[in-house]
Amino acid sequence: MRWLQKQAVLRPVGTSMFYLALILMGLVALSELEVNLLPDLEFPRITIITTFEDTSPEEVENLITAPITEAVGGIGGVRTIESESMEGISLITLQFDWGTDVDYAAMNVREKVDALRYLLPRDAGRSIVTRFDPAEAPFMEIVFFGHQPEQSRDLRHFLENDVKVYLDRIDGVALVELAGGYKKEVQVLVDQTAASSHGLSLLEIGQRLQS
Repeated sequence: MRWLQKQAVLRPVGTSMFYLALILMGLVALSELEVNLLPDLEFPRITIITTFEDTSPEEVENLITAPITEAVGGIGGVRTIESESMEGISLITLQFDWGTDVDYAAMNVREKVDALRYLLPRDAGRSIVTRFDPAEAPFMEIVFFGHQPEQSRDLRHFLENDVKVYLDRIDGVALVELAGGYKKEVQVLVDQTAASSHGLSLLEIGQRLQS
């Protein structure tokens, strides 16, 4: 150590050039480093999304979230399960141990959910199983709610026709999605006796209404 100190004192120019070379090499190495806002990492997290339109959070919890959570709870490697039941939608997030084969885990989750499909309400949408990808995560989530029941019923229509249209036009926005809320529908009460007399079944009536 003393020898190095002595050489630095005796040869100040050489010492300065040495440290300058180190700084230059560091700057060159730094400029070649790849920098990503969202690095390509494989997070052991899987989300199950199930829609059940025009239903309360309590109904979603009892009829959708609870059965699915129970079905996937026994999958190997699951560390934690978080669920959220909202109006018209169920979100279930499974966190697996680090090192878990996420593709294999997702396949197991899909098998469990598909096996449960016919035990869920007929009006429920097909469950979507997605892997967590930070590059695809929403940059921003905005929650709207009405203070009165009539406001909640009309809220989705307002968001679809006024707010979403405005957000879609903002530069840099790739996608705007809506989840939850009430969708307007028309209910048709069929006189089955009259329908039978005309040789019409409920299935045929439904097909003609859809066309």
